[in-house]
Amino acid sequence: MMKRIILAAFAAACLLACQKTDGGGVVVRQSVDVTIRVNGVLSGYTPYRTSDFTMSDDVVVRYFLYDPSGKLFNDGQFFLSEFSGEQTVNFSDLSGSENYTLAVFAYCVDGDNNTDSESAYTISGTSELSTLTVTQEDENAYTELWSFLAYAMTPISPSAGTVTVNLASAVSLVYLSWDNIHANKGGGPSSIYGDYTATAKDIYWKDGETFTWTITVEEGSKSGEVIVKNLSPTLLKYDLDADHNCNIFTGTYDEASGTIVLPKNQKTGASSGDDLIYLEGGREDSGYIYFEDLVLAVGNGTLTTVNYMGTFIDSEDGEFLELFAPGVVFTSTSGTSVGKEASQYLMGYHNNDIMRFQNNQPVFSCSLGEINNNTYSLTPSRYPNSNSIYGWVFLFPGDTRIFGRSLMDGAVYETTPTQILSLKAAKQYAIDLDCGSMELKAWEGTLSGKSLLSKRSFQPTVPIPASADFSRPNLSITKASE
Repeated sequence: MMKRIILAAFAAACLLACQKTDGGGVVVRQSVDVTIRVNGVLSGYTPYRTSDFTMSDDVVVRYFLYDPSGKLFNDGQFFLSEFSGEQTVNFSDLSGSENYTLAVFAYCVDGDNNTDSESAYTISGTSELSTLTVTQEDENAYTELWSFLAYAMTPISPSAGTVTVNLASAVSLVYLSWDNIHANKGGGPSSIYGDYTATAKDIYWKDGETFTWTITVEEGSKSGEVIVKNLSPTLLKYDLDADHNCNIFTGTYDEASGTIVLPKNQKTGASSGDDLIYLEGGREDSGYIYFEDLVLAVGNGTLTTVNYMGTFIDSEDGEFLELFAPGVVFTSTSGTSVGKEASQYLMGYHNNDIMRFQNNQPVFSCSLGEINNNTYSLTPSRYPNSNSIYGWVFLFPGDTRIFGRSLMDGAVYETTPTQILSLKAAKQYAIDLDCGSMELKAWEGTLSGKSLLSKRSFQPTVPIPASADFSRPNLSITKASE
């Protein structure tokens, strides 16, 4: 009788610990205790003021366990009062010898301890590891640590028993500073029409020529339409100017965005042999220029090219007659008008806002369109007795295009050339906009004092196309046949 009782107890234990497979084998179900730690995720940052890192919201820690095939196996969440501490989570019924994958994210929520409906991040595509997506919804809508994100992506062995997972920062800290806020009194929006002069070097051909030339902006026949004359300095060398019905281009002026847009593929009225020459805007990718509309940012007495500007010979081989990097500044020859100080200053940035994973490593991308940016702004009237204000935000790593802008009663007043800031996770950066001179500078370092910054000015990225090794041939440029 005793032997039967022992055997029965052994069989019952087997039913609890084992499960028969269709193939007749036995799969052992195992349990793993995972301790999730959020300690130290802010240690790489130096706040400008201690109060910057004061918590006023709860932190939600969300976790997703994926089986070896990448399917969601378990998920859940817990709350902390700040970005520190730890909690142990038990995952049971794990089987096999292949690793599971645990993804963990920690970020602020609205503090009611039961929802993350108000937060800077949303997590979607959770059913499979390959579609898991973290989106930064609005990185500067809230103050303090609202836009900070910590994460971990780690393998979990079913036989591990206990595991400790330490979260790391997924973002860069960027301080934004506005200096000399009230120094720019006396400026004001001036008419966009008139003559402008620029000096720029052709970057397409080896030993490219440096040009100094004048363009003319005139009002078009339709509302918002503008006529821009003599944009191509090379054609001017051949006396192919607006007076000869060449070098004339039509675009639109958008006062709200402060830009003049000239559609791509406009005929210049000139040709090289039988090949027509066109005006093109462009963007660079892997040594190639891709055609797009040419965009000019309207400033206070300036027009600045936002993208590449060139004239293209539509030949069998296809080559530029000339090509200029972004940031060519055309300055009005008639000066600027006098008015009141700018009513708003902003800093804009075209940043990554999507986080996905490949081989358990984060991959960042941007959902913003080419002309869409996030902005952080201030109004001088709110700070009548202050000349220096700062703000800050956490951004996903990667190349971020930044620019400064002033506005007058909602209309663009002046825009700085765009720069590229290459952000790395767990690093700190400072961007300074001098509102008096409208000069934008960026550093890797802290905002505790300019003398303490590891100063490194980030200039506009000007990649040289692969064809820059070509020696410029002697071209025959004439007016195109009508």
